[in-house]
Amino acid sequence: MYSLDFLILVSHSKEVPTALKTHNIACLTLSSLLANDLRKLNNTPKVVCIITGIGFKNTQLALNWVKQNISCKLFINLGSAGSSNSNYLHKLVCPQQFTFNNTAYLGLGLFPFLLNKTSILTVSNCKSVQQLSLNSSSAVIDMESFWQAEFCHQHNIYYCSLKFITDMNNSSTKSSYLKSLTYLQDKFNNVICELFSPIKDSVSVIIPTYNRAKFLTRSIDSVLNQTHQAHCIVVDDGSTDETHRILTSYKSKIDVLRLDQNKGVSHARNIGILHANSNWISFLDSDDQWHSNKLKNQLDFYKHHPYFSILQSQENWIRNDEKVNKKKHFNKVSGFIWDICLNRCMISPSSVLIKKDVFNSFDLFDESLPICEDYDLWLRLSRFLLVGLEDSFSLNKFAGHENQLSTSFEVMDRFRLIALKKALKNETHPNFITKLQDLVSLKDQILTKGKLKRGKNSILSN
Repeated sequence: MYSLDFLILVSHSKEVPTALKTHNIACLTLSSLLANDLRKLNNTPKVVCIITGIGFKNTQLALNWVKQNISCKLFINLGSAGSSNSNYLHKLVCPQQFTFNNTAYLGLGLFPFLLNKTSILTVSNCKSVQQLSLNSSSAVIDMESFWQAEFCHQHNIYYCSLKFITDMNNSSTKSSYLKSLTYLQDKFNNVICELFSPIKDSVSVIIPTYNRAKFLTRSIDSVLNQTHQAHCIVVDDGSTDETHRILTSYKSKIDVLRLDQNKGVSHARNIGILHANSNWISFLDSDDQWHSNKLKNQLDFYKHHPYFSILQSQENWIRNDEKVNKKKHFNKVSGFIWDICLNRCMISPSSVLIKKDVFNSFDLFDESLPICEDYDLWLRLSRFLLVGLEDSFSLNKFAGHENQLSTSFEVMDRFRLIALKKALKNETHPNFITKLQDLVSLKDQILTKGKLKRGKNSILSN
C-alpha cells in the first residue's frame, strides 16, 4: 500500500500537465497499472498522477486499482470539461457538486493549496457536473468526475475537481477541444509550477513572552543554536520580572520588541509577524525548547514536499521534568486534517513553520481570544491548506509549571466554541456547515449543563 499526500487523476494523456515531469511527479497510465508495471513508484513518491482513461469502464478499473494499492485522503481531478455558459470558456473552474441520474455527491469546491484562491476559482457559482449530459442548466459537463466523486464519497476521501473549460457542448466541441489544449496546458502548468516551486528559506522566529524570565534563556538559546540560521524576534508583552535584563544581555543577536502593557499572546505574535521580513514564520513559546536541527529538518522536508504552506514536527511532552506518553488521539497527522482539528488542537504553535504570505490570505491571530487563539487559526488554515508533518522530534514542550495560559482559565472549551461559531459563520460548504453545526450544538449543551450544575447562568447564550 502506497501512502500519498494526495493523488492526481487525469483522464487523457494529452491533458497531463507537462510541468509534472519537470517536478518529477510520477505519472502512471491505466495500462501500466493493469500490467503491474510500477517502476515509477520505486522511490515511494508522495504525489502520483494516474491517467485513468476516458469513460466509465476505464475510470472504474483505475479506481479499483487505487482502492487496493493507494492510501490517500485527497483526490484531485485535473482536466478538460465543457460548459453551456460562454463566460466559462477557457477558464479554470472548481465545481462543488457532481450529479448523475438524480444522484449527487459533493466535492471540496476549492483547490486546497494555492494562497491566492480567487485566481484559480474563477467560477464561484459552478454547482453541477453532469455525467454524459448536455443539460443546458448544467454549468459544467464532464465525463469522469461523477464516478470519482462517488468513489471518494464511499471511501471517506476528500475530492476536488479543477477543470479547464475547452468547449461549449455543441457541434464544434471536438475542434474547440483540440484548439484549446494549448491553453489548458498553460493553465495547468502554471498551477503545478506554483504548487511545486520552493520559495527562499529565510526564517523569522517569533517568541512572545510575559514574565517568564525563568525559562526565556532556554528558548532563545535554542533558536540561536539552530543549524539553520534564523532571525529571532522576542516580543516582551509588558513583563515586570527580570525579562528586560535577560533580553538586554543578548544585544544585537536578537530583535526585541517591548510592549508597554500586557496585551496577550495573540497581540504579541501578531506584532512579531508584522515586524518579520523573512519568507517563513516560526513561533516558539517562551517556556519551550527546540532541538538544534528543527528548522533544517523542516526546510529539508519542504524541498521534497513544496506544496505545503504550513508544516510541523513531532514533539516531546515534558511535565515536571519527566517525559509524558501522549494518548493516541494526540498523534499528529499530515494532509487535509480539518476534521481532526475540529475536536482538538492538533497543531502546536512552537512546532510550526508557515509561509509568511499565508497570513495575507487568512489574517493574523484573533486578539479577542485570550486562549485557543491557535485553535482558531488552525481551523482557518486547515480548511483550505494541507498540513505537512516532518517526522522528527524537534521540540520539547514543557508543562506543569505556573504561568501557563492553559491553566489560568476554568473552561477552555468556552473559547473553542467561540472559534467554532466564527468558522460556522464564514462556512459556505453544506457538508462542513453540518459538521460545524453538530459540534457547536454538542459543546453548547455540555458547557451549558456544566454551568447549570455549578449554579450559574449559561455563558453561551450570546
